[in-house]
Amino acid sequence: MSWLNRGVCAVIACSLALAAEPPPLMLWAWEQPVDLGFLAGRKDVGVAYLAATAFLDRRGVRARYRTAALAMPQGLYRMPVLRIEGGEGPPDATGLIQICERLIRDGGGTALQIDFDAPRALRPMYGRLLGDLRKTHGGKLFLSMTVLAGWCDEAWFSDFPVDEFVPMLFGMGPAGRGVVRRLEEKGGLVSAACRGSLGYSIDEKLAPRLSSKRRYLFSTAPWSAASFHRHSR
Repeated sequence: MSWLNRGVCAVIACSLALAAEPPPLMLWAWEQPVDLGFLAGRKDVGVAYLAATAFLDRRGVRARYRTAALAMPQGLYRMPVLRIEGGEGPPDATGLIQICERLIRDGGGTALQIDFDAPRALRPMYGRLLGDLRKTHGGKLFLSMTVLAGWCDEAWFSDFPVDEFVPMLFGMGPAGRGVVRRLEEKGGLVSAACRGSLGYSIDEKLAPRLSSKRRYLFSTAPWSAASFHRHSR
């Protein structure tokens, strides 16, 4: 994994088994009930499922855990996702760490994705959260982080100790057409950190299909065999 390759074996023993890489196609399963039984036996597809949402304010952290049914076939690669919301943060990341540890444990202990449109004031806290998770789990945990496409111009997050950054090329609002125009002109995102994995929505046709190691697909409707086969090519 990328973080262990940065010469930190003095901190985390290099003998630890490294977490398995996610497959080249990942489906985001958000708040609706979903049955992914149609993916039985597939090793080239996985699911990143919303496991909890954390709400931040000055008093601390409040968590809402998933209640929608999620049926997944045995052996399917699975990655719990923590969505973080709020523009004001608590004094430290302790509450968020506790939520993350629960999701990691409940999800099998191998992967976690954090989805946070972090305001500038909370970015240092965000970095500390990711650093603490890495120190605890080392390379045994595949740690993923979504990023807004517009962030890739400055890539302020590029030193965060995660295994992948996933630019979301959808839901970009009024700035979306400008982002897409730059993508088409340059043939990809400016920062190298933003080129390994890319996130798309099957409900939007704005962003061009770019070459990447891994794709994440989002759907506003629950995934079905029909929608998967229509959009997974």
